[in-house]
Amino acid sequence: MAKKYAALERFLRNCKQDIVTLSFAQIEIEIGCDLPKSAKRHPAWWGNNPMQHSQAQAWLNAGYRVRADQKAGIAYFKRDHI
Repeated sequence: MAKKYAALERFLRNCKQDIVTLSFAQIEIEIGCDLPKSAKRHPAWWGNNPMQHSQAQAWLNAGYRVRADQKAGIAYFKRDHI
């Protein structure tokens, strides 16, 4: 996993909720830097495939899948109960 997103993984691992809603700004606070422009422009950045998206490893390792509303600047993490 990209070290950049390790803090996001830790944050999600510590969440007890099945659904966690974070603004992009909140994610930037957690990771300590700005999200890349592609996160705000390209839906594929929020894909749940760790082979194509290294950042996806963070939320998948924490047991979540994500859906993002880029227009609103919000990411919805849902616990993956597989």
